[in-house]
Amino acid sequence: MAAARDVEIDEAAVAAMFRDPDGPLRPIMERCAGIVVLGAKRRVEKRTGTSAAEIHAGEPGLDERGLYIDVISPAKAKKTGFPYPTVHEGRRVRDRRAHRSLRPALNDLKKLGFIR
Repeated sequence: MAAARDVEIDEAAVAAMFRDPDGPLRPIMERCAGIVVLGAKRRVEKRTGTSAAEIHAGEPGLDERGLYIDVISPAKAKKTGFPYPTVHEGRRVRDRRAHRSLRPALNDLKKLGFIR
C-alpha cells in the first residue's frame, strides 16, 4: 500500500490558469463556443440566412467572474438597421427574444458532457 502524501496546490497558479485568456483553458473554451455556434445556427429561423450566417464566437475575454467567449450575431435588417437576433427572420414576428436559438444551443454542451 502506498504511503499517504501531502498534496500542495499552488493557489496563484490555479487562479492564473482561470484568468489567463491565452492559457490552457483557451482551446477548451473555443471548442465549447464552436459547439454553441453550430447549435445556434442549426436552430435559428432561416428565411434569408442572414442571421445564421453571422452567428460567431468572439475572442476570449476576462471579466470579474472569469474567462468568457461571447457568441453573437451582429446581423441587422437592411431597411431598419434593427438587430436580426432580436426578431429572428420569420415572416411574422413571433418572438422578439434571441435566446430562442442561443439558450438551447448551450444545452448541447450538457449533452456532450462539457458541463453539468
